[in-house]
Amino acid sequence: MKSSAIGLLDSEMLRVLSPLRLAGHRSMAAAQGRRLAGSRGASLEIADFRPYVQGDDIRFLDVHALARFDQPLLRLFMDQRAMAVHIFVDDTPSMRVGTGEKWLRACQLAAALGFVALNGEDRLSLYKLSVHDGESLKKSLRSLAGTACTTRMLKWLNAPAESTGPIHPGFIGRCLGRAGFGASVVISDFLDDADWRGMLRGLRAKGQDVIMLQVLSAEELNPQLSGSMRLRDVEGGVMRSVNASDTTLYKRNIQRWMDLLRAAAQQMGASYWLCNTGQMTALDLIGLMRRAGILT
Repeated sequence: MKSSAIGLLDSEMLRVLSPLRLAGHRSMAAAQGRRLAGSRGASLEIADFRPYVQGDDIRFLDVHALARFDQPLLRLFMDQRAMAVHIFVDDTPSMRVGTGEKWLRACQLAAALGFVALNGEDRLSLYKLSVHDGESLKKSLRSLAGTACTTRMLKWLNAPAESTGPIHPGFIGRCLGRAGFGASVVISDFLDDADWRGMLRGLRAKGQDVIMLQVLSAEELNPQLSGSMRLRDVEGGVMRSVNASDTTLYKRNIQRWMDLLRAAAQQMGASYWLCNTGQMTALDLIGLMRRAGILT
């Protein structure tokens, strides 16, 4: 399913997201003053512009914009202590099964949190997890700054996936290199037996505030089966025979897996959120994260 950029960030989404910021508790402690005070920063890199209002420092007026648009615009500079935000989007085949609502919801969440980071003057990097080698880093978006990069982010999210099989969580940590304090958002269905606990441990060791967003369809949470059938794992290719009597065991197992992910996140100081695409929109989840203090 190919989602459109318009569908990822519509006017209602932007209205809700515009005042929000990623809390980044550990990052705020590491960069004293900047995020707590809400200053714009004073580096030489321009992050964005906004209309001049009475009381602003006229030294930051853009005279070229004034001459071109006959409107006083203030230059906003990117503080070198801006928080680094890393968003990892699982685009492997299991995210695209059925009607594709899982992939669309994952992209909407990535776009929403990416916009919050860009609008909050943070440095944003995005990665797709369908490839595990150096090609992934080449095809990622690194160190975006300012809302002017929103269009690039949306085009990147809409690019075709190059799914090659299950992801390896260890790759997530390698993407960060020697990155210091920041926030890492992992968006996936987490429907595999990979070492997600190791991934959490590695990200926390790198000083990351970790947000795990598990995106599952209503059918995955509550399958409606009748009779017997053979199913194929879209990533591993394994065939398995199932029948309607297996659904009770399946529901018990998937609930247990979600509980384990949630417990691991809590134990390591990360946050875990479930998005049921049949019951929850991206804005619904953003609202929950706001009430929990993840977004402020």
